[in-house]
Amino acid sequence: MTPETARAKYVAAFGSYVEWPANAFADATAPFVIGVMDDEPMLRLLESGFKTGRLQGRPVEVKRIDNILQAAHVHLLYTPEGNTAPLRPLGALPILTIGPGIGFLDRGGIIGLLLRDEQLRFELNTKAAERSGLKVSAKLQQLALRNYEEGH
Repeated sequence: MTPETARAKYVAAFGSYVEWPANAFADATAPFVIGVMDDEPMLRLLESGFKTGRLQGRPVEVKRIDNILQAAHVHLLYTPEGNTAPLRPLGALPILTIGPGIGFLDRGGIIGLLLRDEQLRFELNTKAAERSGLKVSAKLQQLALRNYEEGH
């Protein structure tokens, strides 16, 4: 499995371990929207992975996101390494933000992907998740390499 494929599988799986507030969706049939910023390979992998799949019991729509304002209309946002768009403007919105590294968490991201001993792992910023109105499952919290402490 390539590192890109592993990352895509993680990103797809994270959506199953988080609970969104009811008002995050327009209605009971609204799709679950995944946004991908500046990462064409990830966009293609997620599109193909969710062609017929569902998340949170909803059909999935994968969209290219060109700027942080467009990201305000997704439920899950993935940004790649090197993207330095500030995430704090999304902080109060119910958006699960996922990206690589500690710097991502420093910018207000919720799940930071890391490569440790040639395995993909992740750290979790539960304070950022709480600000977004998202409930992260205990199982996901246990699987995290560590819970990121803001300001440290």
